Amino acid sequence: MSVRTEREGAAVWIGWQRGERLNAWDRATLRALGDALAEAAAGDGRAIVLYGEGGAFSAGDDLRETATLAPEEWAGTIAAFNRLTREVVRAPQPVIAAVDGVCVGGAFELVVACDLGVVSPGSRLGCPEVAIGLSISNGLSLLAPRAARRLVLTGELVDAEEALRLGLVDVVAEDVRSEARRLAERIAGLAPLAVAGSKRLLDEGRREALEHALDREAALCEQLFETADAREGLAAFLEKREPTFRGR
Repeated sequence: MSVRTEREGAAVWIGWQRGERLNAWDRATLRALGDALAEAAAGDGRAIVLYGEGGAFSAGDDLRETATLAPEEWAGTIAAFNRLTREVVRAPQPVIAAVDGVCVGGAFELVVACDLGVVSPGSRLGCPEVAIGLSISNGLSLLAPRAARRLVLTGELVDAEEALRLGLVDVVAEDVRSEARRLAERIAGLAPLAVAGSKRLLDEGRREALEHALDREAALCEQLFETADAREGLAAFLEKREPTFRGR
């Protein structure tokens, strides 16, 4: 999968496409996406827009790759996911997620970390990690509203309207890229120092707490990866069957 960065007016657009895998992110893509976010944040763009092409935002972690990883490699994957949240929070520009289609796991968690989320009516969102014996990352344990606990603990997916009701996204729109463009253009027309300062105020108070959350999430993700339940969950996913968990 390639990560593409384009400048459109005063906004930087970062997109990706891997249609045969619902835009699932392997480790190389995660590194490229983190680099693209860091580069955009260091530039003079007034807003950053994230989007997936080909009918999906992203299925999150590429579980076919994950099933082959050693524990230390899995720890690197979690670190790469957590870097995405760090880059979004550090960026002086507002980051807008334009979600069309499947958006689950680490991709869903990244959307929650973004400043604004625009979602199409047909999208499905959630964090189904518990369904394969793993756990959330990307700072979701801190950043998600109280209403999202049901999704974390059940692994259920929700539609766009339910995600809006739960406060996980900001806008439901038929054409998410047009709506993201409208928001980016509006932000670009405002005083840039005031926008950057306002974002800093919103994020500063929770940065230390976010670092603690990311550390705790990474520790649990790494611990769970070595359990029999996680091996069963990944195998069941790849074999398209229901898992049998035994609590070990």
